[in-house]
Amino acid sequence: MKTKNVKNSKEITENNATTDTTVQASMDGQRAEADAPAETEEIQNTETVQAPTDHTPEALPTVLMDIAQLRTSPYNPRTTYEEEGIKELAATLRESGLLHPLHVRPKDGYYEIITGERRFHAARLLGWKQIAVYVREATDAQARDMALTENLQREDMAPMDEARAYKTLVSEGADIYTLAAKYGKSDRYIYDRLKLNDLIPAIADLLSRKMIGLGIALEVSKCEKFIQQDLYENHLKGSAEDDTPQTGWRGKGLADFRRLLQDAYTSDLTRYAFDKSDCLHCVHNTNTYDMFAETNSCGHCTDRECLQAKNAAFVLEKSRALLKVDPRIVVANCSYGYTNPVVRQNLEEEGHTVKKVGFGYRTLPAEPQAPQAEQFREANEYEQAVVRYEMQRQEYEQTLQEALQQAEAGAIRLMVSPEPTDARLIAIPVNHREKEPDFVKRLSQEKQANVERAITKTVEDTRKMMRKEQMEAPVFSAFDENVLLYCLLDALRHDHLALFGEKYRESHYLTDADKLEIVKNLTPEQRDIIRHDYIVEALSKKGESKIVGQMIMEYANIHYNRQFSLIKAGHEETCENRNDRLDERIAEFQAKERVKKEQEKKKRKKQAVTETQAVTAVSAA
Repeated sequence: MKTKNVKNSKEITENNATTDTTVQASMDGQRAEADAPAETEEIQNTETVQAPTDHTPEALPTVLMDIAQLRTSPYNPRTTYEEEGIKELAATLRESGLLHPLHVRPKDGYYEIITGERRFHAARLLGWKQIAVYVREATDAQARDMALTENLQREDMAPMDEARAYKTLVSEGADIYTLAAKYGKSDRYIYDRLKLNDLIPAIADLLSRKMIGLGIALEVSKCEKFIQQDLYENHLKGSAEDDTPQTGWRGKGLADFRRLLQDAYTSDLTRYAFDKSDCLHCVHNTNTYDMFAETNSCGHCTDRECLQAKNAAFVLEKSRALLKVDPRIVVANCSYGYTNPVVRQNLEEEGHTVKKVGFGYRTLPAEPQAPQAEQFREANEYEQAVVRYEMQRQEYEQTLQEALQQAEAGAIRLMVSPEPTDARLIAIPVNHREKEPDFVKRLSQEKQANVERAITKTVEDTRKMMRKEQMEAPVFSAFDENVLLYCLLDALRHDHLALFGEKYRESHYLTDADKLEIVKNLTPEQRDIIRHDYIVEALSKKGESKIVGQMIMEYANIHYNRQFSLIKAGHEETCENRNDRLDERIAEFQAKERVKKEQEKKKRKKQAVTETQAVTAVSAA
């Protein structure tokens, strides 16, 4: 292996072909070609380029390596590459050279790309034969972590690729807040990307192919799987002849799409789990006036208020029943859109503990509902439904017992998730066994927290009330006097602290406990000090109106007579001296004005005499 110093990335470009090659195949074809087995057992034709000397990744030896020796990695979270993006990157490489070498690791006789696969594809597009790389030893786990980190920090990663990458990290124990801080994203951004994993594959593919936008994909991800499937088949799928972003509902704006989604699915009685016997012949059920209604459909409800009330009552009652299964079970407030807010609020008001949960939980199967004979046209259909129900019921009870045993063993924590149309048990894995004493202690702590929370909320609401309501009894009591003095202590001068106890001499401020203790044992003199300190503080902060100024001087004349007299005398003397100077200037000015007026008077008199003489001379002539 020979060493070569490279001054800058331009030399790498010069070592490669200078003519561009046209795109002969898609990026998938390029990846397949790159993943072909190496022809030789031994890695050849690598040249070491100068390496920095610090301990950053860039301090690794930089190698000018044959592109033929590189292979793509199965750990790269990117699964899609846009052809235009690769072309643009290739143009940048041709113009500026390679600014950031690839990271690779030795793998089975060739080198596997850890980070920089887009640069690799762009270099191949340019026909380069060699490219600069950092060679490092890395395990599979380290390689995957580097690939995830490098790609998640970029802005151009496809949403579904991001979603899968974040899901991988969460499944390995990372939490939302850590990921948000690590990758410079908001919590909501991470939640949104993780939620995309709930898309059915067909709709996820539409997002990957940019047939639908991210906003629409997020709306769809909130729907149950059977709704997503129906939505895809009837409104998003398109056809071989018409498969464009404008097909069906794809071309709708987000607001219009939400409206269509709500109109088509949120009023569909089929998606609700409550007993719909009263709905079958209701005037608000579309089936009652549609002679062509589908026989297997419950219809659509046009009375949204009634629909929401029936649904909330059902979810609430079922949540209560699930909470009674085990005393350890609490209410889950899922972080992203799955919690029924009305039911959650009702449960919280009833005193049930509500815990916020993110992703990473497992949803237990829903309790099966017994079929009703009146729902079936044929007796044999009803009998078959009963058989299916009994099997489902047995499976449900077995699953529930297993979950309760795991909860008892401390492996999981069970919670009730009041979802939009149903209530389900969810299981959250825990990292330690919670023994019974710990459980009782935790509940006792929660009881104390509830007491403190009630006090805090009471105080908060009372503050608001007192600002706008009138007093029932405005008589000023001894307790009111102590409250007033407690408030006035905020203005106590620091050099007066020692007057209320030697222990306060070195204090920088009074705590609430200190103030409460002081007001309980005040002498008349101490009460006066507190009041006066407050008055001084308040008057000092008042505006400079004449009324306030007069009040300050009168107050100071009473309580600071000597100091006030000196201040007043000093300013009055200054005022008198200044006014004396002004009087002198006024007298001087007035004297000059008198002289000026006398001169003007003489001038006018002389002018009049001259004019008279001139007239007389003209008359004589």
